[in-house]
Amino acid sequence: RSQSVRRMWYDPDDRGRDHPPDTVISERCAITCRVAPSFLRVGHIELHSRRMIRPSGPGEPTADEAKEQLVALLKHAIDREFVNEVDTSLPLPQQCVQLVREFAKRQASLAVNWLRVGYVQGNMNSDNCLLSGRTMDYGPFGFVEEYEALWSPFTSDMERKFGFERQPVAAQVNVLTFAQSLVPLIDGEEGGDEALAEMQKIVKDEYKEIVEAKLGEMRRAKLGIHEWDEQAKSELWPKLQSLMQRSKVDYTILFRQLSSMTKHELSMGFDNLFSRLDPAFYCAETQREL
Repeated sequence: RSQSVRRMWYDPDDRGRDHPPDTVISERCAITCRVAPSFLRVGHIELHSRRMIRPSGPGEPTADEAKEQLVALLKHAIDREFVNEVDTSLPLPQQCVQLVREFAKRQASLAVNWLRVGYVQGNMNSDNCLLSGRTMDYGPFGFVEEYEALWSPFTSDMERKFGFERQPVAAQVNVLTFAQSLVPLIDGEEGGDEALAEMQKIVKDEYKEIVEAKLGEMRRAKLGIHEWDEQAKSELWPKLQSLMQRSKVDYTILFRQLSSMTKHELSMGFDNLFSRLDPAFYCAETQREL
């Protein structure tokens, strides 16, 4: 027999949802199973790193034991997820640099692809971030319907730190957290200073460059234009984003409709263009914003 649980949510008539859930509702329970080739997370590395640098309590590993555990976990992570990207014959500091660089690439690709399809992870903390760069359902995920730049299904994130368009920044924070977690292994080692400087460059500069390049190519493809130049970046996209926000157009349907239009249809004038975009709007009032 189905079971139900009482939990806090929103009143059916509350459409704003600009506040935490404030109404008790009853919902049917379900059993879900998360499946992935690997469950190694940034939080796992972070946990063992913290154990290295803090005083150990009763029953907890000493700093040396925590270091051994962290090194063992990193070796397992490399073998499981980075076997072709990390040269294990190099000293540990150089391996860490290669790890951070590859992880940064994967996080940049992941976040940009989320923006491509309108996906919002919801809660992108280090314990919800796989080292593999794969998407994993950790609960408060969702897909953007009416476009809202900082939309999030995570009701506890009132500041929208993990909102839709901020996801590349949230991913960068995880890259930073991962790099910081490796510092205790590198600090004081031969070649450690150079490795730390390289890792800092990856987090601050290389990651941003990768995201910008991938964002540009993704948006170019979605719009069907030949190239993503400075005019497209600084003029075309901001104008389109503003229109999408004001008109509350459906993010996915808009680009789907655009992708099906032919050159002949585009040459037939604005009336024909807007008629093809009709399915992307939820009401005529918002469509007038365009």
